[in-house]
Amino acid sequence: MTNASLSSTPLVSVIIPCYNAERYLRKCLKSIVRQSLRDIEILPVNDGSTDSTLAIMRQFAASDSRVRVIDMPHNRGTQWARYEGIKAATGQFISFVDGDDFITPDHVETLYRAALAADADVVRSGYYWKVWKRLPWHKTYVHMGMPELIGKTIDHDEFMAHHHVRLMIFGPGLSNEVWAYLYRRSLFDGYAPPAVTCPNGEDRLLNLVILPQARRLSFIQEGGYYYRSGGAATGNSKAIARLGLLYTESLKIIDEMQLPAVYVNHAASTLLRMFHWTLQEAIVLGGSREDVVRMIEENLHSSEVRHALEVQAADHSEPTELLRAGDAEAIADYNYRNVVPPLHRFFFRLLNK
Repeated sequence: MTNASLSSTPLVSVIIPCYNAERYLRKCLKSIVRQSLRDIEILPVNDGSTDSTLAIMRQFAASDSRVRVIDMPHNRGTQWARYEGIKAATGQFISFVDGDDFITPDHVETLYRAALAADADVVRSGYYWKVWKRLPWHKTYVHMGMPELIGKTIDHDEFMAHHHVRLMIFGPGLSNEVWAYLYRRSLFDGYAPPAVTCPNGEDRLLNLVILPQARRLSFIQEGGYYYRSGGAATGNSKAIARLGLLYTESLKIIDEMQLPAVYVNHAASTLLRMFHWTLQEAIVLGGSREDVVRMIEENLHSSEVRHALEVQAADHSEPTELLRAGDAEAIADYNYRNVVPPLHRFFFRLLNK
């Protein structure tokens, strides 16, 4: 690494929230300091790590003047680490990179040039999904934006009329991951994350607030972001409870922004479908049937699930009807029938240890 000069107003601020990221952080930071767009500031944020994450950050800061370390003494979660980076950012645009991911040398420049070419406040790109921890060469290119948007730039009115609501949907549709976007810095003027921390839902909530502020949004096929997936054992009772928290915070934002009722419908539908998805994730990760049934019983009658079922009164699909009937054993049976085959589960756990 070599020292690099930084203008008083860098073109892009790259924010890297990190908690106990020592295993992958060096590769992440190397990929950022080697960007072809040199006039950037690099803001790694230590979110109260207990490993060598902070020391690694300081090593990079010592050899590259563009790296400015932000140290949070206590762990508060990704949304607050990102917020500290946002407050410190001085660039014209903001980009996010998670501490266990990495980017190709031209990634930031590609998004920045696209923003200039389209006079856009937001650019959304594709990315590479690295599925297996033990197969570092395995990757899949994905673009989770709607195909009809790729290569297009749309204005605020069209985005709000046809696309923004899809941020509420889990599954195919407009993707929520903030690291797949480049944002104009001014969009964050006055922004603050929800007072309640929402693990696994920070991206959805941020984009629900920020994207409606954009005048123009551009969607490009190119993207050099490598997202590292696999091995995150989130299939547990707390994961479902966090879905309820995300649902509640989404409803607050919808109300504050006076968004139409269709947003509430999509949020409720997403909660009910993700209830089942989380159960299936628990099965894939090796949870016993007893654990799965316990997860159902502990969360099935929560106020959030009851509210979502009321909102989705017209939904008579099998998974929703099972939740409405409230039979934990029947719900478990449904998810065991619909989860991936046992052999797939075995290899998933083997390759992600």
